[in-house]
Amino acid sequence: MDTQLLARLLAAVQAGSGNDHWAELSSVHNILIHWHPDFDPRNYGYCKFSTLIAATSLFDIRRNDESGGPMYIRAKAQPQATPN
Repeated sequence: MDTQLLARLLAAVQAGSGNDHWAELSSVHNILIHWHPDFDPRNYGYCKFSTLIAATSLFDIRRNDESGGPMYIRAKAQPQATPN
């Protein structure tokens, strides 16, 4: 994947998240469009923003309920380096 895209996604999630590090997917999308008006997931081969997010494997994804409530994402925890 495009490293610039990944950096933008991570920055938007950070900007849209609260103290728990979770951000509502639609807010992240709105932040990206505000920062980069030409942003469109179709430019990266994905019809939907949620599909693009899932394809990166960089984010944990959750829904609050089974009836299609808002989707939330957060950056996955990076493994800690083990000192020698």
